[in-house]
Amino acid sequence: MSATGTDELLRLTGASKTFGDVTVLHDAELALEAGSVHGLLGQNGSGKSTLIKILSGYHAPDDGALVVRGEPVRLPLRGGQGAELGIAFVHQDLGLVERGSVVDNVCMPRWQRRRTLAAIPWAAERRWAREALHEFGVDVDVAQPVHSLPQGARALIAIVRALAVAQVTHDPIVVLDEPTASLPRHEVELLFDGVRRIAQRGGAVLFVSHRLDEVRTICDEVPVLRDGRMAGTGDPRAMSEAELIRLIIGKDLAQEQPSAPRPAPAERALVLEVDELAGEVLDGVAFGLREGEVLGMTGLEGMGHEEVPGLLFGLAPLRAGRITLFGEPLRRPLPHVCIRRNMVMLPADRQRHGGIGRATVADNVTMPYLGEYFARGWLRKGRERAEARAIVERFDVRPPDPEASFGSLSGGNQQKVLLGKWLRRGRVLILHEPAHGVDVEARQQILATVGRIAEAGGSVILVSNEYDALAALCDRVLVFRDGRRVGELARGDLSEDGLLAACLTSAETR
Repeated sequence: MSATGTDELLRLTGASKTFGDVTVLHDAELALEAGSVHGLLGQNGSGKSTLIKILSGYHAPDDGALVVRGEPVRLPLRGGQGAELGIAFVHQDLGLVERGSVVDNVCMPRWQRRRTLAAIPWAAERRWAREALHEFGVDVDVAQPVHSLPQGARALIAIVRALAVAQVTHDPIVVLDEPTASLPRHEVELLFDGVRRIAQRGGAVLFVSHRLDEVRTICDEVPVLRDGRMAGTGDPRAMSEAELIRLIIGKDLAQEQPSAPRPAPAERALVLEVDELAGEVLDGVAFGLREGEVLGMTGLEGMGHEEVPGLLFGLAPLRAGRITLFGEPLRRPLPHVCIRRNMVMLPADRQRHGGIGRATVADNVTMPYLGEYFARGWLRKGRERAEARAIVERFDVRPPDPEASFGSLSGGNQQKVLLGKWLRRGRVLILHEPAHGVDVEARQQILATVGRIAEAGGSVILVSNEYDALAALCDRVLVFRDGRRVGELARGDLSEDGLLAACLTSAETR
């Protein structure tokens, strides 16, 4: 029970929001009870982000009523009012000052509330930070910089800081937006321990995630949004994954699952050969990629596999290495050179490196090949738009409008646009977390496309920490540790548990 004597800490009713002619949230409801963890599920574009932004005061709803700890609260919330109400937000990017120390990050909200210019009592602040972090099972040197810590510890630091902002100790309301998206699997449980502590203190947690296995592990109840409306709620522990998916998308997924291509025969041609590849972490790595093969790469966070896409495509400084593409040396990898030689890359950060948010879908699709649409100095706009429309239809991009701005699309639809763009030219595709942060239906479509690429003779490097996708799609998976390739699992030995064990074993045998 909360400090106010009610089991319900927050209730939002009748929440609606329209942008232009599009209603993104219609009569939505949300109730958070003390001592509980509530999931919030829904496809990309279902209205989850809008609902959270209404709770934070970022968006003003067209209609709706909010009650916090039994007291009505007028909407929209003004800036900073959420913290005054004891509502803490931890967003996917965490928003930490990476070069700052742990105590800097945790105590900054306390300093911002100080009404004096007196010197900061550092000894007391460090003690307070240690005690606050200890409550969440984090035992670190609070003087060390945040960037030196594991991602799981950083996530808990962001939670402690958010609680400091909210100034609530007994019954906080904490909103976690995709908190595990960038966490290696072995650190997720550390975060879950922190979530359970919040509930044990009488707080309520809203846990927003696409990962159904995590939702079923940590959540007591899951409200589900579909097309801006509440589709229902359920007990995730009493529901099968198939039942949850049916509630999220409103139908059964197609029975045909993404199937892995057959192992590439040894006699198939090598399309890519890499030797002594070295970057910031990566050190002397060699591998080959054959025609029609899906080659996976994984490891715990920071082990070097994440560098491979950028090094091969010329987006990161290449310290050393020899790269041979289709039998010819690639002496200086640069994006325009790689594209011209039919090797393309889908980056992990689609917002910053994948597409241009203000440009249209059509512009994003055709930009790398713009020269092909000119004739006698004139841009053949009709042909350009026709090809963009074909990609939009082929990949079921929603809304199916080539003139829509790329930034207005949900994450899953953005990813489908980018994948369609590169499939026009790429014979070698480097995919870095292609299913990261997308809903279940878009994820299946994207992974099924990867399988079809290989079946058609294309070659794929799939760099990911999603072990289920790697196990389903790859012919081989290379495991990395401390910048080196330390293991390889081939089809027949591939499974989620096997990959997790390989990564953890590698880390523990240093």
